Amino acid sequence: MYSYRSYNTPQYSFTGVTNKLSKAIYSRPEEALNEYLSKRTDKSSVVGKLPSFITRKLEKEHMQEAIKEILSTFGEVAEEIRNFQYTTFQEWQLGRSQSTVNKLRDVLAKYNILSKSDYDNFDLEFLGKGGKGKVFKIVGLRDKDHFDEDDFVIKVFYTKDLGDCDTYTHHGLFSEVNAAAFWMKNIGFNTNRGKFFFGDIDSGYMVNKFIDEDVRLPRRELDFEKIGFHFTDEDAASGQNSVRRYFYDWGGCTQNENFVNLKDPVLRRTKNFIMTTPKNNRLAEWMKKFNEDSADKESVYAGLAQCIPYFPKDVQAQLVKKCMDLNNKRINNILKEEKLLQNLDVVV
Repeated sequence: MYSYRSYNTPQYSFTGVTNKLSKAIYSRPEEALNEYLSKRTDKSSVVGKLPSFITRKLEKEHMQEAIKEILSTFGEVAEEIRNFQYTTFQEWQLGRSQSTVNKLRDVLAKYNILSKSDYDNFDLEFLGKGGKGKVFKIVGLRDKDHFDEDDFVIKVFYTKDLGDCDTYTHHGLFSEVNAAAFWMKNIGFNTNRGKFFFGDIDSGYMVNKFIDEDVRLPRRELDFEKIGFHFTDEDAASGQNSVRRYFYDWGGCTQNENFVNLKDPVLRRTKNFIMTTPKNNRLAEWMKKFNEDSADKESVYAGLAQCIPYFPKDVQAQLVKKCMDLNNKRINNILKEEKLLQNLDVVV
């Protein structure tokens, strides 16, 4: 996984339910979790961890107690927002009660996470709602000690019911938390999908990076289709769920035919071996790997194909031809995704 040193990036241990959800993109994550939790004595429903700037402020001897109280309060806040009944137009606009704001503010202040100005200006600012939930910016929750770190939003799902209906496959609480947890472990935090920090599948919420027109541009801009993902709810051209080259909605995450390459350890080892070989020996090692026997030959070929763009242009055509002679659909697809066929007189 890509490693990015950020003061806010939580250092996930990827244990428990976080570990389960980060292993795969499940078509029915709630069913996978039900089976998983039925075999565990630890029934924790929290996914991810608090941002590290929060945990750094907690006293070590009371850290577990503090984390438990903070997460519990986030859960209570989510429940109150979900069940909020407005009586005035202003309450409808706010989408939450002031007592809910105060509850979260006070627990954060209790553990010295908020400064005096943060405390005075703290708010849950309603940003909007979609088909599965509503989103609030957590105004005042920010690492003031380090420049240009993250702001946060909380997405509260309308329902915690198990099972997304067929109309909304890959949407809703379980699917979106599943997609976010998987991405954070297997792809990384500092990409054009933003960051998922933590959530709770029992309380029905998730906390993500706040994205607006002033946010710092992503350091890693990935082609989601190329690495194996398809997001059904996004369109950069129209700006649907897209701001400043970020795509921030975890709903509608599915896999395409490239996904097999993402979780293939033989492919990764092969590519890493070639890419860490000195340049003057790289072509010879590529040829050696291509010709040697292996029980996982297709995966080896896949790793070699992904290395071709890093060879000189005059060598690439030779290597592409060797890969195409394999007449393998997976390898041909990698060549297409790497745009290695554009200048060749070949048709796949």
